[in-house]
Amino acid sequence: MAAADYYLCDVCGNKCFYDANLNWEFDERDHKIPADEKVRGADGKLDYCGDMACICTDCAKTHQCVVVKIDDAHPASESKPVAWRDPSEPGRMCTDQHKTYAIAKGGAPASALATLTTPLFAHPAPAGVVLPERKSSLDVFTTYGLGECAGYNACLDEVAKLNAVKPC
Repeated sequence: MAAADYYLCDVCGNKCFYDANLNWEFDERDHKIPADEKVRGADGKLDYCGDMACICTDCAKTHQCVVVKIDDAHPASESKPVAWRDPSEPGRMCTDQHKTYAIAKGGAPASALATLTTPLFAHPAPAGVVLPERKSSLDVFTTYGLGECAGYNACLDEVAKLNAVKPC
């Protein structure tokens, strides 16, 4: 079965559960779903679900899903995101400064970051966060790849500062 038929882990991106049989509804040309009825961070509606997070059994050993009131999730003093994440590819992220610069430039830089739609706010994690390994510039051979590598590592550095964890 294709990975697209599965809801993916919000931590590692691996398959979590088979969701092809769930009652998802998506926008159609003659039927647009109101934004307040869509699952937060998704393009569709799932019955009465307003938001959801899921982690695989491996990630559940080191992570947990936490439900917080929106007012408590990011207080007004911290209402500006420090980073952005791609909801369909959780390992893909960049700092807010990098995204703001790319949008100001427009064109290809802005397009490359268009899928980074989940804001990440500066508040301490309840426990130390295990960060993924840094990307090496030796593994990429294009200017775009070098920029993505630098942005990814800068984001890891920011998360490490927020959570008092040394980067990998």
